[in-house]
Amino acid sequence: MKSFFALLALFSAATSANALPNPPDFSPALKVRGGVSAGDAAHFGTLGLNTMVGIPAALAPEKFFEGNFPGDSWPTFWNKQTPEAKEQILIMTRFFGSAVGLVGILQYFSRGVISDSVYFGVLAGSMLWFAMIQIFFAAPVSVAPTTNYVYAGINVVIAALAIMARGCCDHA
Repeated sequence: MKSFFALLALFSAATSANALPNPPDFSPALKVRGGVSAGDAAHFGTLGLNTMVGIPAALAPEKFFEGNFPGDSWPTFWNKQTPEAKEQILIMTRFFGSAVGLVGILQYFSRGVISDSVYFGVLAGSMLWFAMIQIFFAAPVSVAPTTNYVYAGINVVIAALAIMARGCCDHA
């Protein structure tokens, strides 16, 4: 646990606006085709991820798992469960999906209301946190660990974009 807090402190120091006396201006490099900034990509990438995960998990958890675990991995796992365990899995998935959907709504309305530095800092931290959960906790016990690694990769890319946007908040 101490290593986690050390990593968190290092991340905070590395992304702090005061980390460099004259931070480099990445704004010209942050525009991609069509003039999309790293901030736009981080914001809408997270919003898309929240929508693609939250709504299906809340409304149709059975289909959500079938789509996330390729081949026979999900049916094989599902058929081993007792009826009580199946019900608990579905309840927790609906809870998780609803929470992720609500986070997406909060995220949509919070951009522009709080400072970009805080917004992108929270976004980067949450994406890194979810990547660590996928890699260190979910994948080792998952019926399809590749799925967890794919989600972790998406989380890391969004975190990198948010860190870039946080470093250039005047241009995000």
